[in-house]
Formats: sequence, C-alpha cells, structure tokens
Amino acid sequence: MNKHHYPQNNSHPFMKKICMSELLGGDTLNQLLPLRRQETERFLRLLLKRGMAGEAVDVGGELLKLSNNVISRMIMSKTHMENDGEAEEVRKLVQDTAELTGKFNASDFIWFLKNWDLQGIRKRVEEIRNRFDSLMERVIKEHQEERMKRKKEGEDGEIKDLLDILLDIHEDDNSEIHLTKENIKAFILDIFIAGTDTSALTIEWGLAELINHPQVMERARQEIKTVVGNNRIAEESDIVNLPYLQAILKETLRIHPTGPMKVREDSPTDYGLRRLGDGEVAKAEDDERRRPDELLLSPATRIPGKAATRGDVGECD
Repeated sequence: MNKHHYPQNNSHPFMKKICMSELLGGDTLNQLLPLRRQETERFLRLLLKRGMAGEAVDVGGELLKLSNNVISRMIMSKTHMENDGEAEEVRKLVQDTAELTGKFNASDFIWFLKNWDLQGIRKRVEEIRNRFDSLMERVIKEHQEERMKRKKEGEDGEIKDLLDILLDIHEDDNSEIHLTKENIKAFILDIFIAGTDTSALTIEWGLAELINHPQVMERARQEIKTVVGNNRIAEESDIVNLPYLQAILKETLRIHPTGPMKVREDSPTDYGLRRLGDGEVAKAEDDERRRPDELLLSPATRIPGKAATRGDVGECD
C-alpha cells in the first residue's frame, strides 16, 4: 500500500528471524515484561476509576490504546499515553491504513481505469505515507541521538528495543542484509498494523462473548479466583495454570478471526478422497457454537495447523 519496501532476495526469512528471535524471543519478552505490566495496570486503573465514578467507558478505544502503547514501547521505547497528540496521530495512521487495505479499489481490478484515481484512494495512500514518513523520521532521529548519547556515556549495554536492533543492522556493513531507513519504516508499520487493531479486537470480542455466555464467564472467574486469588492481579506467569481462560481465547480466535489468512506457499495435498491440486483450498464448515469446553478437552481438534502443538496461544492440556 505504501512505497516502503523490504530488501529483496532472502528478506522475508531474515525479517522473520529478527522478529521471532529479537522482538518475540523469550529473553526479550522477559526483559520487557515490566512495561507490559505497567500498561496493563494503567488500563485496569482507568477502568476502576471510571467504574467507581459511574462513567461510561469506551472499552474498544481503551483496548486500542493499550495495545498501541505496548507495541510502541516494545518497538521504540515510547509510550503514547504521555502525548495525546502523538497518540492520536499513531492510532489514526493505523486505523486509516487498515481501512484502505481492505477497501475495494476499482483501479486495481478494471484495467482501463488503472491510471485513474476515481475513488481518491491513491491520493489518500500518498497522504498517509507522508504522515507516517514524517512521524518515523522524527522518531528515528530521536532514537539515533539517544543512541549516540548512550555510547558517549558508556551506557550502550541497556535493553534494546526493536528500533535499536534494526538501526544496528542498518549501521552494520557486514550484515546479512542491508536495511535502509525505508525498510525500517515499512517493517515498523507492518508490526503496528498487525498487532494493534487485531489484539484489541480479539479481546473486545472475547469480552462480548463472555457477557453473552454468563456460565462461561462464571467458570473463568472461578478458575482465576482459585489460581490467582483475590489479593493480586493475574500475571503472565499465571497463564499456564489457567487452561479454561486459554480455551476461551482460542475459541474467540476461531469464531472471530482477526483477518483473512493466506499462506505464502502452497503444495498439493492428498486427503484420501481426492488430491488437492495447485490453487485449490480445502475449507471445513463449522457451526458457531461457543464451546471452550471442547477446546479444553482436546485443543488439537479445534486449533488449525500447528498452533495447538506449537502452543502459540498456550497449551490447554
């Protein structure tokens, strides 16, 4: 959608390795646990304050702020709660980008209209790109100045965020793949789009389903009460001991997937009845019953692909 591009050749495996080993690696996630806890506690305090005052809460909007803040701090050590103007700028960029990504553009499908911008989409894309460029140039400049300051003061061993890691690669002439600033901007934009709206929507749908199914909510509450108790907030380390809560999350993702999924490569598959050839996709029809109990008993039967065995969301057995 924008004019930022990843480097060519083996860029996808390389960028995936950076994301999985650096941003989402166990050591990094453990180091950044305090910031996730801070943002979660800030969100909960807001809900408590509004609730005690009898004020309405835009849960979806606040969840969006929460996920945006967590991602911002993991990527570039910045929290946008401290700057409402910048916060709104980032949220609007993510929202506008997601909207245009899913919008039908006649110029993409009707060949004789390809040079026409009848819907004004091309103009909006250019405007969003310029806004994002301006924001990221400012952030990268601030980061580079801070990095130089840390090096001069001998504090270069501090915990690095993703932008630090990408700038290290950008400045390393011997790196496996050379990253330009444009590559860095594209990578960060992708993470914001992939992680902000999707995380918030999943939690929002999960809460909505729990409200509509009070018996499920009550069982989840009892599980949390048993494992966590009433004197503290649940921590990430408690999740492994909350299988029913994990099952609810998996069922929410099954019923309300955050977006269409497309594999990068396909291969013929033999299912016994008939061999699927190139370009063919098998789809299993499913009803809309909410059944975390079935997930709890047999997660591998509900989670597609390798998710259940790999434990991406969390094991339930």
